Amino acid sequence: MLNPKHAVLFEPIKIGSITVKNRYSLGAMTIIGITDEYGCYNQRAVNYYGSIARGGTGLIVTGAHKVDNRIEKFPLPGFATCDVDHKRWVVNSRRVVEQVHAFDAKIFAQISAGFGRGVPPSLFLNQAISASENPNLHDPSFQHRGLSTAEIREIVQKFGIAAKLAQRAGYDGVEVHAIHEGFLLDQFAVAHWNRRNDQYGGSLENRLRFATEALDVIKKSCGNDFPVTMRFSVTTRMRGHAQGILPGQDPSLEIGRTLEEGLEVGKMLEDAGYDALNIDAGNTDAHYWNHPPNYFEPGMYRPFGKALKEVVKKIPILMAGRMDDPELAVKAIEDGETEGITLARPLLADPDIVNKIRRGRCESIRPCLSCHTGCLTHPGIGGETTCSVNPAIAREAEMALTPTMRKKKVVVVGGGPAGMEAARVASMRGHDVVLFEKRDKLGGALIPAGVPWFKQDDGKLLDWYLGEMERNKIEVRLNTEVKKAIIDAEDADSVVFATGASPNEPSWLEGGDRPNVHLAEDVLMQPDILKGDTIAVIGAGLLGIETALWLAQKGKNIILVEAAEHGGGSQPVVYINLQMLRELGDFHGIERRTKTKIKAVTDRGILVYPSDDKAATFEIDCDSVILALGYVSNKTPFDAIANGLDVEDIFNIGDSRNPGNYLTAIFEGYEIGRTL
Repeated sequence: MLNPKHAVLFEPIKIGSITVKNRYSLGAMTIIGITDEYGCYNQRAVNYYGSIARGGTGLIVTGAHKVDNRIEKFPLPGFATCDVDHKRWVVNSRRVVEQVHAFDAKIFAQISAGFGRGVPPSLFLNQAISASENPNLHDPSFQHRGLSTAEIREIVQKFGIAAKLAQRAGYDGVEVHAIHEGFLLDQFAVAHWNRRNDQYGGSLENRLRFATEALDVIKKSCGNDFPVTMRFSVTTRMRGHAQGILPGQDPSLEIGRTLEEGLEVGKMLEDAGYDALNIDAGNTDAHYWNHPPNYFEPGMYRPFGKALKEVVKKIPILMAGRMDDPELAVKAIEDGETEGITLARPLLADPDIVNKIRRGRCESIRPCLSCHTGCLTHPGIGGETTCSVNPAIAREAEMALTPTMRKKKVVVVGGGPAGMEAARVASMRGHDVVLFEKRDKLGGALIPAGVPWFKQDDGKLLDWYLGEMERNKIEVRLNTEVKKAIIDAEDADSVVFATGASPNEPSWLEGGDRPNVHLAEDVLMQPDILKGDTIAVIGAGLLGIETALWLAQKGKNIILVEAAEHGGGSQPVVYINLQMLRELGDFHGIERRTKTKIKAVTDRGILVYPSDDKAATFEIDCDSVILALGYVSNKTPFDAIANGLDVEDIFNIGDSRNPGNYLTAIFEGYEIGRTL
């Protein structure tokens, strides 16, 4: 039953001529894997957008469709485009639209001028473009040329064509991509990148001309009743090339769009005739603002929405920014900061969020970790878009759960993320599951990981899993170290080992047994074991960097020592998160020593040497040493027991097979549970 406190979230909202049934919308995301070789939607897109509409979200905004793939040509499949095969695009889009409409949701197609300097050079199949000659974000030696006036006018006309195609396909409106995130239209809008001397450069009115002309041609093509919204970053929060302005830093460092100019832009977009503004902050150089990692407090755009509502009064504001907590969403609406709530990554984690809020079942919402591992990192290393905590997203048909044809007795050994996921999914399919955990509580790596304030979502994920064990009536036996006889007594058909991994404790480290040397996990659970204020953290993988940041925020003097040239560790971490971590480290005074290896722990501190010169040993003074040197699989239970078991299936998954991350652990647990 709907909590009366949340009732405002389910009031309808008008955008131009249409009415959306509630205040929730899906924020546009590029989903790799849902387009075909022509840049048109495939069946996965139908299933993906349909799942979110079925989950209760009132407005679906698709990922960006490039209106042009000639001037700025990208490889296909990958990004969607309506510029290759108009008929196919309309036919395939209509299948998506009809699916969404079946669940009483509205759907807008996001249509894009292009990306310019904000994406890697490897994506461009011809000369890269921008507003003026500008360096590429990812490779500053790679230069983008400025568009000619004729090319701008061609792209403007293609906005009209794209919008008409969208209208023909049955879309309820379009969202223009975007004076947002530092992509092509934003490069025209920001003076730092726009140094033109024609009618598209100079004054703010000229720099917005591209965006306003696109609106004019859309309205002429589709009529004034066809809604058009703008994806809009109110301020860029940029202080230099690939450098952002952190929360708490001086906003006068801004070299892009200041908040004051952003308010002026917002008013001009309203006056031009846009029907709503879908807002955030940031750009490609301050990318962590557009794709906020867990190091932000939720609701980081609220002050910008509040300021914008003071000047934009005739059209609604939709606002993103980790707004999945309904209490936070209600407060933002009641405080006059927004009319609508945009969710993006949270709907990857749980497409049913809106229905769960409506039913008063918020405890069953699977949380987004704001980790970017599935949605950004996985496509970046050659995979498709997925989610660390929801392996089925954008693969709903292939990864669907079906009731088992034969009920099995399933024993799961280990109560970390992989084990709990395997147990959850196997139980949902109808198997009889018992889960053994040798400790006195479930959670595994989630327990220490969720300690820092900025890892609160890891703690929420653990709470969700504990709830799932109860909701699925899974038998859990704690304080039980599994032996062969215990498994034999269960008369199991399938056994899943998910015994996790242990922190690496290098035997070669001289002085590693000193009382001032601690594992990062132990420090997270018992920070009082640290002595003194100057702490050396050895290892700049994600665990080491985050532990260092947490302690620095507590006032400790941190020296971060890393053997590699750059931090991040063996598991891929998206550059957005690393950028914010590094800038936060600088902001909090963390001293980084990269390309440096540790040799010994001494009375005064640590002996280290440059990675390429072992003879050049030197000492760094510190009071305590924290080791964050990765993990070693706990394979012993599997190796000792597996071959002696007379069962149909035996699996070793997650970190106990190979140390990974939440994505790999949960995916393997899901896949095993799905196929038993």
